[in-house]
Amino acid sequence: MLNNMKIFDRIIKSALFRDSCSTTFLRVVARSIGLLIPFFIAGWFGISSQTDAFFFVYGIVIFVTSVYSNTLETFIVPYVGEVRSEKEGNVNLFITQVLSTSFIVSLFVTIFILIGSQRLIPHIIQFSESNLNLVFRLLVEISPLFMLVTFSSILSGILNSYNHFKIPAVSPAFRAIMTLGIIFIFRAQLGIHSIILGYVLGEAFRCIVLLMVCVQRNFISFNFNLKFSKSIAAFYKTVFQRITGMLAVSFNPIIDKTMASWLGLGAISVLDYADKIYAIPVVVLVEGFMVVILSYWTRIQYEGKGFCELKREVMKTCKIIALFSALFSLILFLFRYSIINVIFGGKLIQPNELIMMADALGYYLFGFAPLMLVMVLVRAFTVLKQGMFLMITGFMNCFLNIVLNLLLMQKLGLLGIALSTSIVQVIVLIIYWIYFQKFKETAVA
Repeated sequence: MLNNMKIFDRIIKSALFRDSCSTTFLRVVARSIGLLIPFFIAGWFGISSQTDAFFFVYGIVIFVTSVYSNTLETFIVPYVGEVRSEKEGNVNLFITQVLSTSFIVSLFVTIFILIGSQRLIPHIIQFSESNLNLVFRLLVEISPLFMLVTFSSILSGILNSYNHFKIPAVSPAFRAIMTLGIIFIFRAQLGIHSIILGYVLGEAFRCIVLLMVCVQRNFISFNFNLKFSKSIAAFYKTVFQRITGMLAVSFNPIIDKTMASWLGLGAISVLDYADKIYAIPVVVLVEGFMVVILSYWTRIQYEGKGFCELKREVMKTCKIIALFSALFSLILFLFRYSIINVIFGGKLIQPNELIMMADALGYYLFGFAPLMLVMVLVRAFTVLKQGMFLMITGFMNCFLNIVLNLLLMQKLGLLGIALSTSIVQVIVLIIYWIYFQKFKETAVA
């Protein structure tokens, strides 16, 4: 007991714990401010064909940027760490080449999206001709956001790699405040287009702030060289592999909702409401702790004692995360009916639907601790640059989800979909754990 208290006291006093807590707090506050924007849009613009057009366009942006922005911000950390550890490593050259190459890639992606959308959108949505024209115009107006998000993600990753977590954590708040200000000022003159202007200028402001901080602290001094280093090729190869795997996993919610639609009216909503409650603690943990450990582990691997020390740190972290996530999920499981009733109880949702929602949450919680451990191991594999392995397991995750959904829905209906999600996490955790235990340092890309 005394030994456990000493371990707990050492954790509380560690820099990792302090950085995790402060980063989590700042990121959650910043994201919360961003979540207010749709409420202001609703108050200022209401519901109309124009808001339909905007939210459809913004949905495309969110889908595309959510995949690659997180990957860029995450995977640049170990590569910066590796270049810094090399005797002849030129960090500034590497960062400059990443930024310039990312600009070219994001430009081509933007052009591809604009051309592809013009050909595809008329066949998948039922809008009037005038509203379709508005969709295309809004898509053109919002297109700079693809490049701006790319730069912001890379700059945030650079700051995180140097253990400067606060500015990247709070930067989404800068974007949100600027966005709301622009919309408020120009909503009368520009109408729905003021929202686009707000988002673009808000992200531009965030990007400028991050760039100024990087330059001020000498993390970036532009060094142009037409001869690209091997690190650049390896970086984009790993990023491509990870993005491909994440795309496969990102289809799981769509697959779940599609299969839930086979079960009758309201099934999708019940599943989605339960999933939203389950996702809250997951998002909170990802927003802070996972960002910090990636940077700390990168320093251990490339500037510290190497893989043996990294492995010890990962194992220690897994034990702590397993304990806390198991206790947390147990508490949520025991009080799931009360939680669902407090949040969703009312005249619009029937008692049997609330019970079904709580039961679905219970099945989701079965996979909460495994999911947390999977996320920890993903950060370890990121440090070790195992993009191919993460890509393969991403496709396997999606395939297992489809198969288990089909099997479990026959006996459990809607609850089978929730249970399938948890079982997939357990299977993925077992595969990750075995692979990590057998991993050898010579396998690092």
